Amino acid sequence: MAHLRGRLTELYRGDTRGPAPLRDRYALVVVEAAAPRFSGIADEVFGLDLRMSRIGESARSVFSAGETVCRIGPRRIVILASRNEGLARRTTLLRNLLEVGERALGGVRIWSESLPLVAEQASSLLDELSRDQSF
Repeated sequence: MAHLRGRLTELYRGDTRGPAPLRDRYALVVVEAAAPRFSGIADEVFGLDLRMSRIGESARSVFSAGETVCRIGPRRIVILASRNEGLARRTTLLRNLLEVGERALGGVRIWSESLPLVAEQASSLLDELSRDQSF
């Protein structure tokens, strides 16, 4: 998560040069895996990490144009992406890509968060997103 915090800090420092506020130029795409339904100790130890690794690889394959992809909590991946005409299409593509493999494991939720107006609020948002919240 340090890399994502660093990237956001860079963006907020340079925000005075932008034509529009950061919240209009970037978004955080959040992917949350359903609470795991594991059957043994090996699943509990390795299952979630392997699952999140697969989700992260899928996110990286869809968001491959220099976006920052980061595991932010036990069951969440966050992508710092440009807010442009392709964001909704790529988010839908990621949802479709994950739907098949994740259906048996409870599925995933994907949504987008706007960046706050100031860096301090962005840090609070990341803290909130990193907390494990079961669905």
